[in-house]
Amino acid sequence: PSRRRMIQPNDVLVLVGDPSVLKSVYKAIKRELGQFPEPFGSNLYLYIDMNLVNLKTIEDFIRRAIYVYQKFNYDLIIKVVNPNNITALQQIKSFRSSNIIVDIEYESENLKEKFFHDIKFYHVGLVIVSKEIFSSSSTRTMLYEAHVPVLKISDRSFAKVKDAALILSDNRDLEKVSANVFDISEQMGFNIE
Repeated sequence: PSRRRMIQPNDVLVLVGDPSVLKSVYKAIKRELGQFPEPFGSNLYLYIDMNLVNLKTIEDFIRRAIYVYQKFNYDLIIKVVNPNNITALQQIKSFRSSNIIVDIEYESENLKEKFFHDIKFYHVGLVIVSKEIFSSSSTRTMLYEAHVPVLKISDRSFAKVKDAALILSDNRDLEKVSANVFDISEQMGFNIE
C-alpha cells in the first residue's frame, strides 16, 4: 500500500485466499448494513436502576427498549439493580423469553464492577438507559468508561420518529460514527438526511 495505491470508490478488488478470511475482509471493506451493534458487541443491554427509574412508567420504558430490540434482532438483556418494588419486578419478569434475559442483581455493592463484567460476559454492543439513569453523573461516567454506544430512551415513541439527521464537520473521526448512524437508521426504518 502507498498513497498512490489507495482504494477509491468503485475500485474492483480481486482477492485470493481462505473464504472465511476473505469474508471478514469483505465485511471490513464494504461494512454491510444491518450489523450494528457489531463491532462493539452483539447484544443489547437494558440497564434499570430501580432507585432512579420512574416506576410508574417502567413498563412503557421497557416496551420502547423491546421495540429497539426487535429492530436490531439481537438478544436483549434486562439488567435490574437495586430491586425495591415487587410489582415492578413482576412486570419486568413478564417480558422474559428465549431472546430476552432478565438478570436481577440483589446485592448493591460493586455495581460498577458488575456492570463492566456484564458488558464482557453478555458481549454487549448497545446499552439502553432511561433519561433518569442518564441524568446521573456517576452513571454517565460509568457508561462512558464502558466504550459501548448508549441509547437514552426519551418520552417520545420510536414509532413516531421518521427521519434521522447526520451533521458532519471537518472532524475525521465523524466518518467512523457516520457508518453506524446510517446502519442504525436503516435498521430502525428512518430516512437519513
